[in-house]
Amino acid sequence: MFRTIIFTIIILNIFNIFAKEQFDPYQVLNVAKSASTADIRRAYRKLAKECHPDKNDSPDAQDKFIQLQQAYEVLSNEEKRKEYDNHGFGSDSSQNWASQRTHFQQNFRFSDFFGNDFYDFDSSDDTSSRSISNYKFYKQVLPNSHLTPQVLYVYSTFCAQCIVILRTSWERAAQDLEKLGLGVGTVDTTFTKRIAASLRVSKVPTTVVIFQEQYSYYQGIISYENLKNFVNQQLPHYLVKIVTSSNADKFLRKVEMDDKPRVLLFSKQLSPTLLYKLMAMKHQKYIEFGFVSFATSGWYKVGRKFGVKDSSGPSLLVFKENPLKPAVTLQSSDMPQGAVNDLLSRHHYMTVPRITSPTVFDDLCPPPSDHTYHMQFCAIFATNPKHRSYKEAVENLRQSVAIAIEKDDQISDWLKFVFVLDSTQPAFVRSLSGREDLPSDPAIYLIWRRGKKRASASTVSSEFLNSYKNLDYGFQKFLALALETSRQQQFERDVQLLPIQDELGPHLIMRYIYDAWSSVVRFYNQLHLLGEQEVMLFLITSVIMILSIMSTCSGFLSKLQKNLSPPQSAGEEELPPSTEEEEEFEVEVEEVGDPEDVGGFLDCVTELKPSTYEQFVLHQKRGHMTVVFLLDGQDDMTEDWMKIVKSYARFKDEVLFLRSNAPYDVIMHHL
Repeated sequence: MFRTIIFTIIILNIFNIFAKEQFDPYQVLNVAKSASTADIRRAYRKLAKECHPDKNDSPDAQDKFIQLQQAYEVLSNEEKRKEYDNHGFGSDSSQNWASQRTHFQQNFRFSDFFGNDFYDFDSSDDTSSRSISNYKFYKQVLPNSHLTPQVLYVYSTFCAQCIVILRTSWERAAQDLEKLGLGVGTVDTTFTKRIAASLRVSKVPTTVVIFQEQYSYYQGIISYENLKNFVNQQLPHYLVKIVTSSNADKFLRKVEMDDKPRVLLFSKQLSPTLLYKLMAMKHQKYIEFGFVSFATSGWYKVGRKFGVKDSSGPSLLVFKENPLKPAVTLQSSDMPQGAVNDLLSRHHYMTVPRITSPTVFDDLCPPPSDHTYHMQFCAIFATNPKHRSYKEAVENLRQSVAIAIEKDDQISDWLKFVFVLDSTQPAFVRSLSGREDLPSDPAIYLIWRRGKKRASASTVSSEFLNSYKNLDYGFQKFLALALETSRQQQFERDVQLLPIQDELGPHLIMRYIYDAWSSVVRFYNQLHLLGEQEVMLFLITSVIMILSIMSTCSGFLSKLQKNLSPPQSAGEEELPPSTEEEEEFEVEVEEVGDPEDVGGFLDCVTELKPSTYEQFVLHQKRGHMTVVFLLDGQDDMTEDWMKIVKSYARFKDEVLFLRSNAPYDVIMHHL
């Protein structure tokens, strides 16, 4: 009895030791063997938060956390899970995991290697704030990519190399990229597989640059300079115009065409920097950007016009109405961080901008909204470029508004001055005037928008703009009238605003070309993600598709050419007859004269000629019938035969007639 008890205790101890060596991953995660992948993932997330060494003070928390990761690594992989279910673990695996546990204990602290933010712990770390969720990716990152490029680092929690790069190179580069103005974020494929699928990332780590919802993939060493240069290469060249002495006047004078302010940067750089391109990208809707390099020959011809010297460092010039005199000039010492963006935001429009699109009209004369606490009015000067005083009137209006803003900078808070050309916006001007035809003389319309398409308007004479002599008196009188109207809210009429045409929008064909080019660029970027086998499969599939399309087109063209081939002329060589008797047979190919000779027969039938013989007899479709009616001009059965012909014609069969004096048996033998 005593021996039995001792033997049982020894067996149990051996079993316990064996059980510790060969732990059960299902038991570690506390899930059943039939658990799905989603159940295993949920259990892992829950236990990871509880067992994390930085949150759990238990002495064995570190060992439990390693076991938890080992269990998840097995059960989250279908092949490893299947192998465990069939064969369990071998001694090699146990020794490998034991050495791995010792390596972690001796060399790493969990907060340094994994980080709290990967498990959604509360943390003030920058990486946690940069983590991209599904909602943030689709609602913020993608929409913001139209104004600011987004740089995302895609990694996995279970990729040791990814974590090391994240904590070293990426952290340093991300801080500098954020200061530059780029959007920066991290994507963990362990918990956000949907984003990884949207980004079409198949391996980690991968750095993705998103610009206008198009993806570019960086595959080099992660550093601030490398990423900055890569982003700079992805931005389109049209954001900044390279200005030289030959095209400077054209660049500045185009303001009369598109009514956009111009910004010109003089710098020692050979090409526009990323920071300048980012500014251009942010304000491209309102401003055109140019760049002049001190390193190019002939730059002094441009700089001399505006008093720019290379010794003074980078200079930024803003041009508005006058292309020969900059409205604002900034030197390098006057460019603290954020000052340039604030300056450009204040100069999105001219002093008196032109309404060129619905967007401009809504920005300058916005419809009422919930957050609007005061009334906003618009003074719209409607004129025609062909009017004798067009340029003088517009210039006088700009000078008057500029002087008024200098005296009272709050005037723009309640009254905006714009002008519109009735030659390009006739429907809109007619709706302002309340007339069916265009007014013959320019006028100022004082409006108050009550909705998207509704407004109240009053018409004011613009004669004081035609002469500089009475300009100040007439403008002050207009301001008094506008102030009185705004206080009493008394307008002459309510109007229904008609749509505004986009004068500067690209042509329909140009939009198609741009969309096609964007598709080509997007397709080219996807090729970089393919492996060697995928590239070979793609090439083979493409060749097969091209050959099949060429074969189909060739068959179609040959058939079309055969159907459209001209009839064989009477002078062409005919096929040699097979017998001497047939050599005497000749088919008359003369044209039929008056249709009444055959009783209207030509409406339903075709005359048998050498050309029609090949088409309607030799190459007739299967299942169709060809009927030949011999006509010698003396037959009285034409009307009876026509009834039979019409019945066959309904079934798409071919009916031919033949003029000949040859014997019947000779003709049928030839046919």
